[in-house]
Amino acid sequence: MDSARRPGLPGWLLPPASFALPLALYAATCCRSIWWMDATEFMLVGRHLGLSHPPGYPLLTLLVRVLSLAPVLSLPFRLNLVSALAAAGSCLFLFLSVRRLTSDAVAALAAALLWAVSFELWQQATALEAYALQALVVSLLIYAAAGWTTAAALPAGSRGPLPDLLLGCFAVGLALANHLFVVWLAPALLLLLFSGPWRGLRPRHILPGIGLLALGPLLYLYVPLRAAAGPEVYWGGVGSLRGVLEFLTGRVYRYRFLAGGTGYVAGQLGTLPLAAARQFLLGWLLAVPGVLWLWRRNRPLLLALAVAFTLVVAGALAYNIPDKDGYLLPAWFAAAALLGCGLAALRRTRAGRAVTLLAFASAAASVALFLPVQDRSRLRGLEDLSRAVAAEAGDTAAVFTDDYSIYMGLRWYGSLPGAGGGPVVVSEHHLAFPWYLDRLGRRLPVPAGCRAMAARLWSNAGRLSNAAFGEEAKAVTQAIRHELCRAWAPTLPLHWIPRDFSDWPEQWGDFRLELRGLTYRLLPAGDSAGPAAFDLHLPGPGEYRTTRFRDPATVDICRRFAAAVNRRGMLFFGADQSGRAIADFNLALDYYPDYPAAIENKGLVFAIAGQADSARLYLNRFLQLEPDSPEVPKVRQFLSRLP
Repeated sequence: MDSARRPGLPGWLLPPASFALPLALYAATCCRSIWWMDATEFMLVGRHLGLSHPPGYPLLTLLVRVLSLAPVLSLPFRLNLVSALAAAGSCLFLFLSVRRLTSDAVAALAAALLWAVSFELWQQATALEAYALQALVVSLLIYAAAGWTTAAALPAGSRGPLPDLLLGCFAVGLALANHLFVVWLAPALLLLLFSGPWRGLRPRHILPGIGLLALGPLLYLYVPLRAAAGPEVYWGGVGSLRGVLEFLTGRVYRYRFLAGGTGYVAGQLGTLPLAAARQFLLGWLLAVPGVLWLWRRNRPLLLALAVAFTLVVAGALAYNIPDKDGYLLPAWFAAAALLGCGLAALRRTRAGRAVTLLAFASAAASVALFLPVQDRSRLRGLEDLSRAVAAEAGDTAAVFTDDYSIYMGLRWYGSLPGAGGGPVVVSEHHLAFPWYLDRLGRRLPVPAGCRAMAARLWSNAGRLSNAAFGEEAKAVTQAIRHELCRAWAPTLPLHWIPRDFSDWPEQWGDFRLELRGLTYRLLPAGDSAGPAAFDLHLPGPGEYRTTRFRDPATVDICRRFAAAVNRRGMLFFGADQSGRAIADFNLALDYYPDYPAAIENKGLVFAIAGQADSARLYLNRFLQLEPDSPEVPKVRQFLSRLP
């Protein structure tokens, strides 16, 4: 007997619990601010009904627009909740799918909770992205597939396979309107389609399915409509039919497929076991009985899930992008369905109660283990970093960056009421696009040579391989950047904030780079003036300290703040202001307690001032932290001179 129907167990509460419990967890840990990668872009595009990067994500854009109008919560928080709601919805449909397959509501709830706290879904649920929404539409698709493949065993007079066929068509259309990576599921969908119960269906039933399937792709009409009428935000170049087709098919990103060759794929394959292990922890033990159960009860669905899992993993591993983990969500969802079936099978044995407790314990262990990493509710690093950079550069400057997140963060800051628009932000990722230079030209003069280089790049694109095109685009971007700097340098301050803050370059073509704080100031190479002191506009170290965070991006911000303060301390020391230098080195160590550069500088100041004990303490600490640093001989020399 189904344990969910035993007396005293409120089985009717289980479906809403499979949605409400994950949503409560996601809302509690959801980011309240703008976030990295594509999150801020989707916020801006949704608010202003602009155009995001290819293929445009019309479904997500329209959902963000609707929620942006809701007069509740702070704006970034409620937009991030789009992902939280979508992820919680996928948990509900996993519950419904497992219950439909096994008639065991308790096993279905356990599977939903294991899926809810799986590492990648939880991470995607706490900031705005396309992947949580894709998990929702894939869960809807698998729910329909569960009904479609079991319809043949239903008694006469039941509703038959048509509703699930129509629901599946609708889900595929929605998936296409959100993220085109769903095409990797096509073989699995065809396998399901041709192994399904077609008996009783008529040709007239096909037309409604085609119509529902087309509803999602029809949303792509948004792309040419808003490209012409929308505000000048974030993407363009779709003014022609060819431009629209290249945009919708992601032509600009094709070179990333198999970029890096077999070595890259092998390296990614090596990371897969750890990525898989942290999804369900001990819950993976349920996969084997799940496979055996589906092999006996629903072989077409098992084969489809296996094909989908394999192809999604292969496609994600071969695609060279930084946020590929979200691409794996359909594969992890297929595995979660297997875990639910495995738990239902084991619950029919003598070990059923123990296995059920193990499943819920595994979900609880995931919460305890990953909560410090997954909790983004207090993280606002991108917003604070963007404010600090904008204040440092000023409203009359131009800021170049190769960090897409910072580019969007500065755009977000400039769009806020009272921000004054902020500095002109130049994305180096976009400089090779003619449409981007046209839009940039509305604010600052763009030399004709820059437009010619960009046009020539794209006219040659058809004869180049993806890898060769990527290399040529990189060279063209650098050349255009240099020409823009030469054109703008006489009339406005130029700044650069890099993605990688670990190196301090000194030259950019015929410009000298001088680190002023968080940004580099671009100066003529012949400028012989020494480094100037600068003001910083940083949050206090009480808010940012490397030991307070486990989020890599926020830890990197703490390091950026420490590097900026340390640099200013070096300038104070060079100006014979040792007291102010020590104060800045101390502040740098407040941001980053083990920052080797600040520890070394503090030790050197004490050594020069004749404070031998303090100097020895800090210089030896530096040698412990950086035994391979090129600074080691100098530090040892100072130590040898100490009394």
